[in-house]
Amino acid sequence: MGNKFKNRMFLCFCFFILISITSCGETDVDMEESLGANSEEVNSDDVVVVDSNTEEDISDTNNLTDSNDVVDTNVVFSEDLDTDGDSVLDVSDNCVLIVNVDQLDSDEDGIGDLCDDDKNNNGVIDVDEIFGCTNNSACNYNDLATYEDGSCVSLDSLCDKCSGETDGTGIVLDNDQDNDGICDDDEVSGCTNDIACNYNTLATDDDGSCLTVDGVCETCSGAIDGTGTVVDNDFDDDEICDVVGFTVISLNETKSVSESQTTDTFSVVLTARPDRDVVLFVTSSKTDEVIVDQSSLTFNSSNWTTPQVVTVTGVDDNILDDSQISTITTSVDNNSSDVRFIGLSPQTLEFTNIDNDTAGFTVSKTEATVSEDGTTTDTFTVVLDVQPTGSVELNIVSDDTDEATVDPATLTFTSDDWDTAQPVTVTGANDSILDGNATSTITISVNDDSSDDDFDDLVDKEVRVTTADDDTAGFTVSETEATVSEDGSEDTFTVVLDAQPTGSVVLNIASDDTGEATVSPATLTFTSEDWSDTKTVTVTGANDSILDGNATSTITISVDADSSDDDFDELAVQEVTVTTEDDESSRSSSLPESMEPVYGCIDSTACNFFIDATDDDGSCIYPDENALCNSFVVVDTDDDGVEDYLDNCPKVKNPNQKDEDMDQFGDACDECSLSEDENTLVYSYFRSGDYNEQDTCWPVGNTFTHTTRSCLNNDNMLIELTNLSCKEYKDAYEIGYCNDSFETSDGFFVSYHTICPAMCYTISLLDDGVNKYPGFCTFVNGCNEVDLDNGIDGNENYCAP
Repeated sequence: MGNKFKNRMFLCFCFFILISITSCGETDVDMEESLGANSEEVNSDDVVVVDSNTEEDISDTNNLTDSNDVVDTNVVFSEDLDTDGDSVLDVSDNCVLIVNVDQLDSDEDGIGDLCDDDKNNNGVIDVDEIFGCTNNSACNYNDLATYEDGSCVSLDSLCDKCSGETDGTGIVLDNDQDNDGICDDDEVSGCTNDIACNYNTLATDDDGSCLTVDGVCETCSGAIDGTGTVVDNDFDDDEICDVVGFTVISLNETKSVSESQTTDTFSVVLTARPDRDVVLFVTSSKTDEVIVDQSSLTFNSSNWTTPQVVTVTGVDDNILDDSQISTITTSVDNNSSDVRFIGLSPQTLEFTNIDNDTAGFTVSKTEATVSEDGTTTDTFTVVLDVQPTGSVELNIVSDDTDEATVDPATLTFTSDDWDTAQPVTVTGANDSILDGNATSTITISVNDDSSDDDFDDLVDKEVRVTTADDDTAGFTVSETEATVSEDGSEDTFTVVLDAQPTGSVVLNIASDDTGEATVSPATLTFTSEDWSDTKTVTVTGANDSILDGNATSTITISVDADSSDDDFDELAVQEVTVTTEDDESSRSSSLPESMEPVYGCIDSTACNFFIDATDDDGSCIYPDENALCNSFVVVDTDDDGVEDYLDNCPKVKNPNQKDEDMDQFGDACDECSLSEDENTLVYSYFRSGDYNEQDTCWPVGNTFTHTTRSCLNNDNMLIELTNLSCKEYKDAYEIGYCNDSFETSDGFFVSYHTICPAMCYTISLLDDGVNKYPGFCTFVNGCNEVDLDNGIDGNENYCAP
């Protein structure tokens, strides 16, 4: 055996009843098997050792020693030995040498307490243990104790508490002196008699303060928190007990208000004095019909006999709901009132709210303005005055849709949208009648069959609409110019009214020179039926035998105010300018057959128009873009619209070229007077045939210096005449007959409307062998009758000064 016991031996027990010997240090006993984990310290000289494998006795004990290192020879190892006689065989005994019947092993170290020097295995050997209470929740807890001795004293009541020491001297303190199960700290003193007026439900110790009633009129105030009192219910001491309650009294028998917010009142008072506050609620069953000015009333022992007044007010609405009844209820606030008043029955009053709503609708305007142009509109809105119980349908109608129309034609309101204004658009209707601003009426009416009956009898409402007339009196002429010819050719233009008249319109058509152009018809009549039909006017050229060039006349179209719709009376006159083309282009027919033709420019609009030319030679020269003729400016000295080289009166305004005596002198300058001391020769000749024209030309005679003479026309306008010498005229005259306009060899511009100085001699012109053509005569001073054409027809006698 290799292990030895030294100092101490431990007896180990296994569940298989195996005994092993262990030591805390060295051992002289060798064991063939290892020792078990559980061991018991043995302080005896006699130890029985059993081989756990062979169960044979261990006989070699020579080297077994005890704790004092003394060889113990009394150790006997046997499987059925009971050394201490405690009926526990040594093989199972945790304390082999000391009686330990119960096998106590407090520290569960495998060594019985009786032979264990640290029985509780707390690390403190038994001789050093301090016995005491080790439970720190016990009142006598000793914080120095190492060994629990079972002396702990714990609290056995919820009210008890520990004295607080921790050295093992602590004790239990009693906190329920009266043993009523209520801790002294929680005790509440007061009246615990539940029939007493000042009974306190929270009191645990009666303090003798209980108050009781006399059993007659006195009652308890009702408080159960110890504050209750005895209430004297005979306030007037008439030995008749007061009745607990409250009284509601209406101050107006009708008990009615109205939606116009009129008011009514009632009062409330207690019938008995309260011991504490009494709070009464005041409520309305229909706050949308009736409201009260106080939602609660508070009474106490001081004011309980004073009535408190509540004001009831009617609430306005827009509902056509007739009169409505509301209930006003007065009730006790059980949570805030004297207990004696708790549970009292509510009291009610009924108030009638008189409906002030009347069925109706409102139109935003009574007048509207639109225009016939169709783009100018106007609007108005419609809204109900009160809420209907059903739908309300309104018809919107114009009494004259030729003047104004409406949209929409109906409006429908419901109980949901009754107060939303709905628009109506008014639009002017266009016409062509000159009827001025027209008035129509829009009617808004209730459709009884589709509407709430309360609205059926409503009076219709109207909107007066003015439709501004966009038609203007006038007439249109299709042309402003027309061209005809002296050969009787025609031109036309049309006339139509711009607007429909209410009556007839008569237009006068007139020509200011019927010698140039005539019109047909002379009047046009339009009615309200045919006003839009165009009517035609025909312009016809008038023939004459005068080589007067193209003539201009004016056709005027004017309203005959006496015979026409007054709206047309003030219209401006309109004009059509007519050009009558001259059909006299040559003199061939007026010359004797034996006379040779004279060639030249026969176009009167040309710069070099030759009035005496009988045949055109293609030499016509026309003004250039700068209105110049052969570098000479084409001028219109008298500003009458006729250039000087075509004007029969170039220095006096004579726009119509009037020449009553057809002497080719314009009427405006036909008469001319000179002073008596001036000598003048007037040369004239008369053409034969149907061409009756007088020309005044420069006479041929002696050479004179250039002079300027003056004369006055019929309008006393001064005319300056530029004269040439007879020699200068002779040079020009030999070219041909007297010319309207030509340039002399000296560069002077010659016009046939001039007067030449006297002292000219007679030149014999072409002679056909029968008659002498006009010649020149010399007259000095005075007025003489002269036969200028040598007696061709005797009608050419002129007075020359």
